[in-house]
Amino acid sequence: MKKDAAVEQCDAKNAYLNAHLELGIDIYMELPPLYHNYQKLPPPLENKPCVICKLLIPLYGTKQGAHDWYQKVKKMFGELEYMMLEADEAVFFKIEEEKYTIIVCATNDFTIIAESTESAALIKKEFGKHFEVVDLGEISWLLGVKISCDHKAQTILLSQGSYIKEIISHFGLKNAHTIVTPMEAGINLLPDSLAVSSTLLTPAKKTKFHKMIGSLIYASMMTCPDITYAVSTLSQYLKAPWTTHINTVTCVFQYLLTTKDYKLVIRGKHATIDRYLDADWASQSHCHSISSFAYFVGHGVISWSSKKQPIITFSSTEAEYVALMHASKDILWIQGLLADLASNFSYRIPTPLYCDNKGTIQLSKNATFHRQTKNIDIHFHFIWKTVTTGCIKLHHCPTANMIADIFTKSLTCVKFQKFRALLGLKN
Repeated sequence: MKKDAAVEQCDAKNAYLNAHLELGIDIYMELPPLYHNYQKLPPPLENKPCVICKLLIPLYGTKQGAHDWYQKVKKMFGELEYMMLEADEAVFFKIEEEKYTIIVCATNDFTIIAESTESAALIKKEFGKHFEVVDLGEISWLLGVKISCDHKAQTILLSQGSYIKEIISHFGLKNAHTIVTPMEAGINLLPDSLAVSSTLLTPAKKTKFHKMIGSLIYASMMTCPDITYAVSTLSQYLKAPWTTHINTVTCVFQYLLTTKDYKLVIRGKHATIDRYLDADWASQSHCHSISSFAYFVGHGVISWSSKKQPIITFSSTEAEYVALMHASKDILWIQGLLADLASNFSYRIPTPLYCDNKGTIQLSKNATFHRQTKNIDIHFHFIWKTVTTGCIKLHHCPTANMIADIFTKSLTCVKFQKFRALLGLKN
């Protein structure tokens, strides 16, 4: 992050009420429950048996509300001569020589990234001409994530300490014992495993299990990549969880109790992009391999995934080949996002992609190999084209240094802590 750059926020008050319903759309609703406590009906309607309202503007909760608000926001940015990112229609930008402004919209929250505080203040003033806004100043919180910017060290720190403490307290685990990994290494959670109890959860405990998983998913998506594999694995048992599953999800909370103050650190003077790809083949009892990737810009992970493959592969080469398709789609999306900003933020093509399977690297480059893998032929042309057109370049990475391994299986304590540090998670 440049020394004079600014990352600020503003909030549009009563966002949806600023929009207008499109012509030809009529929406009706019942009177609000407390309407009569604050307002009297017009005399002609007082004795009517059923009175309803016709909306003149969209409200929160209506299907048209979000759409109409977005159309108003889009129109406003068009009038201000902002461009919209093709890869993400919630991001608008304007670049003029040394000056730039990038605005990310999340419903009524606007995050403004600019080369100076003066440019950020200017766009907030323009917003005020279209609707009432609250100036929140330099960014510190966004969607439950605490954000700290250190211009001197050129770092951005993301954390969810408050959210993690809240969910730990909500499930009564504030005084639980702390542990150093979210899941026991090599654990088998399939119902036919000897390690899994034979007792299904009661409806009440099943509901609790669902809520625990839901709260963990948000943390794993935002700032806690180290729990992603555990959450992804436990999510497969939402339909019929057993006692062992709720005990295991409790372990994830105990791990978060240990790491609640950790921060995801993103740093680097240059936007160097690296991607690590891995797949865990045939170690799962369900026979489906696990695809994973970790995407770095500078030093610090910005995108990660742990996902069970939809097909059964017959070798580690095939498993990593399917994982390659999963990772390639995300690479192309991020390249598209950066392409619009390339005049101000440089990045290199092809994107380096590190893989620990040499057979997969050969398969992606040489079309003659695909006769041996007809069961995954549906993925072949997409991956081959992505590699041969120079969008990505595969490099071999020794398994011992494969950071994405943390997303494919439950690791031993030493290896887990090593990869957690490499992801950019710091205390």
